[in-house]
Amino acid sequence: MKKIAILGSAVSSVRFAPFNDPSWEIWSCSPANRNIPKCDVWFELHNVEVKLREGLAEWMEWLKKQPKVYMQQALPDYPGSVMYPLKEMMAKHGRYWWTSQIAYMQALALEQCTAGDVIGLYGVDMAANAEYSQKRAG
Repeated sequence: MKKIAILGSAVSSVRFAPFNDPSWEIWSCSPANRNIPKCDVWFELHNVEVKLREGLAEWMEWLKKQPKVYMQQALPDYPGSVMYPLKEMMAKHGRYWWTSQIAYMQALALEQCTAGDVIGLYGVDMAANAEYSQKRAG
């Protein structure tokens, strides 16, 4: 059985992720989670140049050292980068749900899982009004 834990960065629940259970694959997408005990797959699907302009150069440098990072495209400066299969995901799931990195992670997890597998969400509270209203569809 495959188990994928998708992590956001809400401090109220991210700590409940199954970090100590090796049967779970941990996926994360936030610079706030850099110090979590375990992460198998990182996601940074925003434009790299925009992230640098936003002052997240340290985060982007840190991602260069991670073994697997889904990005908009595989980039030579990021040895572990893997192109996210957006065209395939949109063809399968439609074009209306891509409102957050969590939505992208969920779609890919659904693609990799079969009946009986488990997908868990941790740190995905969507508690802020703007966050909830803008990202609820995904």
